[in-house]
Amino acid sequence: MKRPLFWVCVALAVLAACNLLWSRVVDFGGKIPNGTQGSPPGDGPLVFSGRVAGKERQGSQEYFFLTDLSYAFDQNVYSASGALSAEDAARSRQVISQITSRKTDRIQCFLAADDGQTMPKIGSRVTVSGEFSYFYNCTNPGEFDSARYWQSRRVGGKLEGTRVLVCSAKHDRIKEALYALRTSFGDRLERAFPAREAGVMRAMLLGDRTGLDTDLKEIYQDGGILHILSISGLHVTLLGIGLFEMLRRMGLRLGPAAVLAGCVMLLYGIMTGMSVSACRAIGMFLIRMLAQVAGRTADLLTSAAVMLCGMLCLMPAYGLGSGFWLSYGSIFGIGVLLPVFEKALEDERSRAFGKRLGQGLCAGGSVFLATLPLTLLFYYEVSTYSLLLNLLVIPAMSVVIFLGFVVMVVPGLSLLAWPDVLLLRLFEMACKFVRTLPFAVWNPGCPRAWQIMGYYVLLGLGMALLWRFAKRREERPRSGTAQKISLKKKLVRGPWPGIAGLALAFLLLALPTRRLTGLGFLDVGQGDCVLLRLSNGQCWLYDCGSTTRRNVGENVLLAYLKHDGIRRLDGVFVSHADRDHLSGIIELFALAGEERIQIDALYLPFWQEGYEDLLALCGEGLPVRFLKAGDELCWKKARFTVLHPQSALGPNEGSLCLLWELQTETDFTALLTGDVQGEGERELIGELERRGIHEVTVLKCAHHGSKYATSQEFLDVIDARLTVISCGRNNSYGHPNEELLLRLSEDHTKILRTDENGAIEIWSDFEKTGH
Repeated sequence: MKRPLFWVCVALAVLAACNLLWSRVVDFGGKIPNGTQGSPPGDGPLVFSGRVAGKERQGSQEYFFLTDLSYAFDQNVYSASGALSAEDAARSRQVISQITSRKTDRIQCFLAADDGQTMPKIGSRVTVSGEFSYFYNCTNPGEFDSARYWQSRRVGGKLEGTRVLVCSAKHDRIKEALYALRTSFGDRLERAFPAREAGVMRAMLLGDRTGLDTDLKEIYQDGGILHILSISGLHVTLLGIGLFEMLRRMGLRLGPAAVLAGCVMLLYGIMTGMSVSACRAIGMFLIRMLAQVAGRTADLLTSAAVMLCGMLCLMPAYGLGSGFWLSYGSIFGIGVLLPVFEKALEDERSRAFGKRLGQGLCAGGSVFLATLPLTLLFYYEVSTYSLLLNLLVIPAMSVVIFLGFVVMVVPGLSLLAWPDVLLLRLFEMACKFVRTLPFAVWNPGCPRAWQIMGYYVLLGLGMALLWRFAKRREERPRSGTAQKISLKKKLVRGPWPGIAGLALAFLLLALPTRRLTGLGFLDVGQGDCVLLRLSNGQCWLYDCGSTTRRNVGENVLLAYLKHDGIRRLDGVFVSHADRDHLSGIIELFALAGEERIQIDALYLPFWQEGYEDLLALCGEGLPVRFLKAGDELCWKKARFTVLHPQSALGPNEGSLCLLWELQTETDFTALLTGDVQGEGERELIGELERRGIHEVTVLKCAHHGSKYATSQEFLDVIDARLTVISCGRNNSYGHPNEELLLRLSEDHTKILRTDENGAIEIWSDFEKTGH
């Protein structure tokens, strides 16, 4: 068996990945983990002892990581931290237990502001106190998962207002010196480069993204070149291999040159924070150096498999991050797919593009194919022109990194920064240009597990057929006389079966997997956001806003649309002009053109103050219609009936109330009530009675569960199988009110709450499927 070490490492890595996946399913199950959202139960500061593992910056604020966590009972420490009790000790022990159970081993500590404290040194033993909180898990499909991101970095929570109670003098001098060197290098880059480009260079060379412009990061991501900001194999090639070859040419023997180059790269990785991609690249470099010393050849795939197995087994939390899988997916593309493409398309590649350009296309295409389902899994969309853009960017990156290293390390060479500035601005211009092209982004949504598995099966089949074609061409005797071959044989023996396999793999990922009929109540905190969908792809939005969460339009609504591959809204309904129903819609309209979201129409109730900003974003081509009771909006398979308002009322009382009915064989209806209450609710009751509407499948509870809405008189008129309450966790209004919950429970309706369940998706066949 060839490559026995490779297959053993792959088998162990698969087992470790399955264990990681199973533990997440068991621990979380797709719901909000109990006791791991926000602050732990109880009040007051917590005390932790541990070792300072590293330091970083967040904007202008510096923080450190505390690892080897423990809780030592010390009455002197209790006194210094301010009246801590035995209950606090139990809470601290509980938090440490929770952190370790999530495959993390450290917490993030922010020093109390204006306290005159100095940052502890790396490696020192400290005892600290502060207000502890967990990172939030995402509660909506597509939303950024802060807890998962930090968990992939082995960080289980953060301690704010940290006070250092005890600090040892002993520390790790090497790591502290490397951190000081990183800070010095970062300051030198800040002085040499303009602010925007300095943030890019700090991320690219030092792994420090604190100064990276958010808009520029999105531009790079849309262009498909975000990977250039990560420390990866290109850095190792330039710095590590370059240093090794230089030492050899200087006459240093093989062993000392390999050891010295390996030590330099290891120190560089520690200085830059040893990200996932850096850990993988530096680890593979060390294996290569070890092979050089042993007189062996380091195989790319075997080295990658050893690092994959080691990282998943020793640090399984790394497997939760997108960078981990994209990094190894790229290696898979280069090590497995690229040799097949080069062998199968050797003659055609040279004739069509020339040797160098053809090699670039083959390498870029191999990485693109290998990572495509992973990119869609984590980002839900992919730049269709990224392959061509990387042909420009990747060759120029050698110049950018080399000159950046020189400017960073050697004082007084700031002039060398300007070629890098010009290249980085060229990258930005190219990404912006690509965004203006038609079909610049392909957004099929998040693929399912069976699609990803099917894709790689079809990809493997296609590559096997291409390899067979290449071997047959090699074995074919070359003769001067041309042989007549039938069209059928050309198709069967040529590369076309392999290309067909690749095309089928693409088509599999393009299949819509969430074309279902039903409603989605997104968790926007204290606010409302409802999406109504049909299996034919039609989609409508009813409200989106929040008073407790910022940027819900971008971070929640647009993320959900991308996750499900929704690029068009057939209509947007606004119940009234309060911020907790409107703020996200204003964001949506502001970003719709940039994000390529098509909105067909906007529907409003009677005029209210607060619509000015929204209407200013509509433009001349978007139809805007004001609705009143009695209006009907019909589509092929759905109908909206306006039940309220009949006339202009106050913001809450005049909320737009809709009955959504499916014109299909399923008896599925939804009543959307905004914040209607008081006089408005009495008018709504009269309209329901006049139309004979007494049963609905889903009721959106008005005003987030306020006791002044969804009165007993209203519940006497309407029966709902499911009632959904949208409100924020621990909100200051006390929503949902206990009196209301009692009324609903006595009405025998099933109650679902976004503050407890996160996003709630109810499909029209929920009685059959359980969703």
